[in-house]
Amino acid sequence: MNKEITDFPPIPKFLDRTDGLTHEQNMKNLHAHAAKVKGHPGSKIVMPDYRHNPTRQSRGASRQVRTIVKGTRSKTIYPTTEAVVVATAGLMNGEKRKSMYAIARENGINPSRWDALNNGQVAMNLTNTLRGRYYKMQRIMVQGKEVK
Repeated sequence: MNKEITDFPPIPKFLDRTDGLTHEQNMKNLHAHAAKVKGHPGSKIVMPDYRHNPTRQSRGASRQVRTIVKGTRSKTIYPTTEAVVVATAGLMNGEKRKSMYAIARENGINPSRWDALNNGQVAMNLTNTLRGRYYKMQRIMVQGKEVK
């Protein structure tokens, strides 16, 4: 009752991926496809430096962000992050946290959910939340000045 592997039934036509080609032919096709994909134009796609608000697209509303390129690296600088950094520059520890909490309250954000976080984490959460609102075309205020 010893059955060998060759005793199994043949692979059904709809499951056969070789299309009648030998292993060498399949490998040659695979390498040719990989070489084509490597130079595919989609590999050079760059994300735009602006975001359109889909709810206001008919009016063409968009917000610009700045991108700094240094060598091969680029860094996007968001106006909301810039405004928070400028507003909290030179402040340390409790003063910095109070300033960030004031900015959050000014924009209708409840900062008490960040009480267990350190100042860096609070700054990250605040700037991320403000950036999200910025892209939704909401009004962002930092120390009484609107971020545009």
